[in-house]
Amino acid sequence: MSTSIYMRYIFLIYSFLFSNMCLMHHLYYYRELVKFHKKNGHCYVFRNGDNSTLAGWVHCQRKQKKLLDDGKHSQLNPKRIELLEELGFDWRPSESGGIEKLKSPERNLEWDQMFEKLKEFKEKNGHAHPKKKVPKIGNWVSSQRRLYARIQKGQKTSLTEERIAKLESIGFEWPIVNESADDDNASVYSEVEPIVEPAVEAAPIVEPAVEAAPIVEC
Repeated sequence: MSTSIYMRYIFLIYSFLFSNMCLMHHLYYYRELVKFHKKNGHCYVFRNGDNSTLAGWVHCQRKQKKLLDDGKHSQLNPKRIELLEELGFDWRPSESGGIEKLKSPERNLEWDQMFEKLKEFKEKNGHAHPKKKVPKIGNWVSSQRRLYARIQKGQKTSLTEERIAKLESIGFEWPIVNESADDDNASVYSEVEPIVEPAVEAAPIVEPAVEAAPIVEC
């Protein structure tokens, strides 16, 4: 057998093995995603704990779909797309807002907990205007005023009409007036702090670190 024929033969064998490894890799993580969906009811996998590699694979599928949409070579095919979409797979979560909707219950719970702390503060102190130096509740109150200031400028925030009504129901005032000069929470309009939304615990999905066995993007 000539060297050129032998090399071609070896190349075909390796191509066959690589193709099957790619398929096995895809099927393995697809089954893992099916299990995750069955347990959680969605396909938004975050990079934490035992789900880090699955999160990386999910992110990889989105990258491959974008390549396909851009008319470039992609390892996704119609059958793989169909199987993923049967699970309700979200190809563009940043545009659909799916992750934000998923986290809304957690954020509502956190807001309600802080509101209850503010109510307790009022019962104890006779007013609902804690200074920033008051642990947790002080910074939270200040953030609500900043969000309200953004609404007054026509911007959208997480401060809903329902939340505004709840705060006002316990005597909460937005711009503080007639307060002492040493009050570090005196007026929302005089604050120089940057306007930021409350911190979100969920980290962005990123490719996991390479483990002992390399993960093939497929």
